[in-house]
Amino acid sequence: PLKTLGKGIKNAMHNIGNTQKNFVCADYLLYPNEYTMNHMIEDYMIENISNAQGVLTGYPRNAVFLDKERANEIRQKEAAGYRKAYAYMPTWRGAIGSIDEDVNDILRAYLEELDSRFEDDEILFVNLHPIAVKSLDLTCYKHIKKFPAGYETYDFLNCTDCLITDYSSVFYDYAITGKKCVLFAYDEEEYFADRGVYMSLSDLPFPKVYNLDDLLTEIRSPKNYDDTAFLKEFCAYESKDAAKKVLDLALDGKQSEGMTLRKVPCNGKKNIIMNAGNLDRNGVTTAIYNLLGNINREEANYYICFPTVCGRIHSDTLAALPEGVGYFPLIGRFNLSIYKNLIWYAFLSLTLLKIKLIKADYVAKLLKDDWKYEIKRAFGGAKFDNAIQLTGYGAKMIMMFSEFDCKKTIYVHSDMKKEIETRGNQREDILRYAYRTYDNLALVTEDIWEATAYFAERTDHFKVAHNIIAYE
Repeated sequence: PLKTLGKGIKNAMHNIGNTQKNFVCADYLLYPNEYTMNHMIEDYMIENISNAQGVLTGYPRNAVFLDKERANEIRQKEAAGYRKAYAYMPTWRGAIGSIDEDVNDILRAYLEELDSRFEDDEILFVNLHPIAVKSLDLTCYKHIKKFPAGYETYDFLNCTDCLITDYSSVFYDYAITGKKCVLFAYDEEEYFADRGVYMSLSDLPFPKVYNLDDLLTEIRSPKNYDDTAFLKEFCAYESKDAAKKVLDLALDGKQSEGMTLRKVPCNGKKNIIMNAGNLDRNGVTTAIYNLLGNINREEANYYICFPTVCGRIHSDTLAALPEGVGYFPLIGRFNLSIYKNLIWYAFLSLTLLKIKLIKADYVAKLLKDDWKYEIKRAFGGAKFDNAIQLTGYGAKMIMMFSEFDCKKTIYVHSDMKKEIETRGNQREDILRYAYRTYDNLALVTEDIWEATAYFAERTDHFKVAHNIIAYE
């Protein structure tokens, strides 16, 4: 990767839940170099919670770049009459699902100019994002065509003489061919205004150009840069039999020569997962952040969870998370049978209407196994030593956290008896279920001991955990 991933994505650090969960679920995580491995493990926060083996070996998709016979075969079939065949694979600009007409107008202008300046023995094959293709007609050009249908992208790319790209990670792969790569970075400053990168474009060996005159000069010139160090750092594991090596490992447990296996790092400390609610700007969120900011984060690994949409709405709150605290954005829906779904949504709806026809104990018992499955679906099987329902509110998270296979704590932030009487924002039976089920009740002040005891069958698991005051 050139552009930052996971928690390093400035405007989308909340939108990583599915990828993060898949990484935690995996037995093997395949990387072509240590650079990629280290960044992805760190920025998807899977150290300490993943039991996967990191596998340093070639990417199967890249093996085609070492197949010159296949390249010649496709070249003869698709571009036999051309002295020079170039490929253009620009980064997608804009939001997924929508077309940025200004961006497409700029691209259209560049393509028209290039088409008019190419010689008859030159051709440019273009591979654009599917959304961009919809509003660009490439059939009107004489020297520009789409990548031919019927080939995997890299299979065809391998037959070209030079790659033109910008900020796409495709150059890490194309470099394997030994052919020239040119970075057409006409909007570099604008593009990176709100995007983080792991390295500067100036750290790359490839020529970088900003206008069509320089672009044409570069692609028509022989390769004139040394990428030896680049290939050693990023492409050292690539091989023609990469697919066989991966299959031998996955199916037979056989480690091939030249393949390196490394466990995802684990510091051996306890893992603690905390429900941080909706990240709303309120007293509970303030209490959570003050706690996380002042607790000794060297003693354990702390993670919070929250709905993905709330991470987007309160992105500034998420970005202010204390250093060293990981997070799990929760995605998707609770997977239930039709019958259980009806019961669950009826329970939630009646709760909002303050009708108690369906009891919390019944729902908890009915969905006991489903909550365990939901935990696995949400967290990918990550192992935790403590699960803390920090907010103390919300039927779903109260019940889900009650089924974690570890020590469980639920916070009590206020006099819940008074809250039910004055605000009606909680149900007695949910609290009675929770205060009976959790191993610890964390009361933020001694003053609410008696009110909390009203809902509990015992008080020996009550602990007073004062809220931290961030006086500084």
